[in-house]
Parts: sequence; structure tokens; C-alpha cells
Amino acid sequence: MAAKLYVDTQKIIRYVEQELKITIRVCPLDILSMERNEFTKWHIHSKNDFTLFYNPAHPFFNYEVAHAVLKMLRICKSRKDLPFSPGINQKTLAYASTRMIKELKLSNTKVKEKALPLMENLYYKLVDFLVQVPGNCWNTKYIYDHYPRLKKESLQLLDFVYKKKYINNDFALKDRLPSIWFRASNGLHCAFCFFIDELIGKRRYSKVYAGTEIEKLGFDLRKMITKDKGRAGDIEVMKAWVKVLGLKGWVTFGKG
Repeated sequence: MAAKLYVDTQKIIRYVEQELKITIRVCPLDILSMERNEFTKWHIHSKNDFTLFYNPAHPFFNYEVAHAVLKMLRICKSRKDLPFSPGINQKTLAYASTRMIKELKLSNTKVKEKALPLMENLYYKLVDFLVQVPGNCWNTKYIYDHYPRLKKESLQLLDFVYKKKYINNDFALKDRLPSIWFRASNGLHCAFCFFIDELIGKRRYSKVYAGTEIEKLGFDLRKMITKDKGRAGDIEVMKAWVKVLGLKGWVTFGKG
């Protein structure tokens, strides 16, 4: 039997369609057609016609679909009035990768060549999270405020992630990772956890960072998420975070 979308998920899809005056088809896609750790995938037919594919084997696909369409709404609504957007170019990629390799004191040419793809992967992962977190916080709040069933699924997803102790595994690898990457990546995760804890009214997810050097950093980053000002506000937060995290030169904010 095919997995079905909740009524709440369908309501969000219809809402986004009406706001953007577009058509969104939502279809299951075989997991083998997905990239690793990819739960949704967009296909653009035209500027007003889209298909969102999702992995029906993922136990929390309804929340992932709802989040994907709300993210699209947030970005698309800002296109006309948003003069700057974050981005990656070869210069920023080279700067960040070189900095991480230097920090790990990899001097041998062959070793550096082997390490470069790993550093680039860490870089893309970090920048993607930097770009996603502010908007994800507000989209999650919208879902929690209006759709209890999706809120329940979201919390089940977070429980699954943190019971797997992914963050603790990160700490176990701390000495093998560039410290600037480790601090920034975990700080961003921690900020998101503090935001979710405030939404649910109790400390539940940020506890994984209790007693670590990341806890205060995450708390300070979370305090910078003050008011939902749309995508433009998200970028204001990103620029402030870049300074606090010491990531100047890692991401560009060019016209787009």
C-alpha cells in the first residue's frame, strides 16, 4: 500500500501553491533514485510547474515534504525584494579548504590531495547548515503553531536523531576534525536545539550539549534569531553568525 500524505501536509502544499501561483505535484520516488541522506528532491518543469519527489520509506516523510514546500515559499517570496543571497564560489571553497588543511597541519602534498575532497565535503555541509538554520527555525515554528500532527512527527524525527547520538559521535571525532569546522557546525546545531526547546517549553534537545564548550556558543547564536523578517532577516542572522563563528571569507553574499 502506497504511503499517503496527511491532510495537514496537503493543506500546506495547497497554501504554498496559492501564495506563489504555481502547481506542485508531490510523488513518491524509489530510494535508489535519491542521493545519500536526501529525503526530498525537486524537479522543475517550468517557472510555474514543479514536482516534489519524496522517499516513502522515510518514516517522517510528511514532515520533510511540509518543510520542503515551506522552504520554497520562503525563498521564492523574497526574490523580488531581496538584493543579496548567500553563495559559494571557487574562491570561498579554496579559502575554507586550505584553512582546514592548514589547521590539521597536513603538509605532505599527497596527503593534502587526498584530504582535499573531505575538506570540501565538510565545507559544503557547514555552509548548507548555515544557510538553512534561520529559515528552518521559523518554518518549524509555523508548523508547530498550526499543525499538531506534523509537530508530533517532527519531534519523533528529532528524538530519532538524538537517540542515535550523532552529536556525541561528532565529539568522539573532535581531534580528527578541523576545530573551526567542529565549533561552527556544532554551534549551529546547538542553536537550532535551543530554539526547538523554547517552542516545546522544556529543555529536551539542547541537553546533548550540556557541559560542553559548544553550549554557550549555541545559546548565543540562538539569541540572534529574534524576529521573523523573512529571507532577508535570515540573511541578516547569517551575516552575524559568520562573524561570531570566525567564518569570514567562507561564504559570499552576492546579488542573486
